[in-house]
Amino acid sequence: MDDIYIFGAVLCFIALDIISGYAAALKAGTVSSSVMREGLFKKAGSIMLIVGAVIIEHMGVYIGIAESITSAVVYGVGAMLVAMELTSFGENVCKINPDIPIAKVFALFGIDEHGEMCVPEGGECPYLINAAKEVEETKAADDVCISD
Repeated sequence: MDDIYIFGAVLCFIALDIISGYAAALKAGTVSSSVMREGLFKKAGSIMLIVGAVIIEHMGVYIGIAESITSAVVYGVGAMLVAMELTSFGENVCKINPDIPIAKVFALFGIDEHGEMCVPEGGECPYLINAAKEVEETKAADDVCISD
């Protein structure tokens, strides 16, 4: 029964990623049917992966694989796919609106204001440096307010 929830979670996050990706492309003026088709093929691959994991779980009993192992496969594949889709969704949201707090969270992981991995020039990413400064300034302001 858990399989349906895992499968549903994966499908929901895939849908969120597709919708947010389309919105980000609309905002940037870069909507492309070939890029969308390529993305949809990748999503189809993700769906096939979770379906395969569920099949392994249900058939594992008949081929001598312990249920605990096959269940771990489903949960592992589901968690991996949800994490991938959630990350992609977050990147798309950052492209749509870089001012929302999630953009600052992604900056901590090296993703810039456009939702792209920050490639450091000279070893440091300017967006990461700015995000770190904002965090320090916020902490300093909080310290002043607390001591008053």
